[in-house]
Order: sequence, then C-alpha cells, then structure tokens
Amino acid sequence: MKTTLTKDEVAKILQVSERTIDNLRKNHGLPCISIGRLVRFTEDGINAWLQDQNTSDSDGIALQKLGNTQVSRN
Repeated sequence: MKTTLTKDEVAKILQVSERTIDNLRKNHGLPCISIGRLVRFTEDGINAWLQDQNTSDSDGIALQKLGNTQVSRN
C-alpha cells in the first residue's frame, strides 16, 4: 500500500492553508480518499491532478509537483 498524506501535510507541501485544500478538493477535483470523517491523499493522485491543472490551468492555481521545490504561479 502506498503512503497517504494528511490534509495538513498536503497543505504544507503546496504552501497553502488547509482551508484552501478543502476548497480545491470540493470545487476543483483535488483527488482524495475519504475514510469516514478522515480525508487522505496519495502523492501520485496529487501529482496527476497538478499535471492536469498545468495543462488546463484556467483558475490560476499555484502548481507544484510534490517532492520538488519549484513552484509555478500563473
């Protein structure tokens, strides 16, 4: 099984608030796994979503590949 990330961990990696993570999840399709009230993310899922946002970035969402320190802002 692959390691999952918490909302706090994803927020820190993407350098946004947990509220922004909730917004991206609910309104922009950020992939997650719900286990009851818990929400978890996979690194592969986040990276695939970021790549998709990079090719169709109409919302000006900040992009960053997990594990990479470069951030692209449109």
